[in-house]
Amino acid sequence: MPARPRLDRTWRVILAVFGGYGFTSAVIGGLSLALPGSRADAVIWSSLAGFVVWTAAVIWVFAVRSVRTAAIGMVGGGALIAASIWLAKGLAA
Repeated sequence: MPARPRLDRTWRVILAVFGGYGFTSAVIGGLSLALPGSRADAVIWSSLAGFVVWTAAVIWVFAVRSVRTAAIGMVGGGALIAASIWLAKGLAA
């Protein structure tokens, strides 16, 4: 087996685990602020949704054609969600 597919797979696993965790954390944070109801209910529901988000993120990382596309999607999407949380907290204060 050539070194390139092995390296590609290694990067996808790293991106799926750590990038998926960061992306899911940002989604959970955003959902917990956006969902109606009490704070505890919003956190519980967003945490439950996090399992679906992480699973979808891992599947997506292995489904796209290139590692670069997966990295841009994970980092860019997570940064966009984190920035919107930061902005929402700043506007609420």
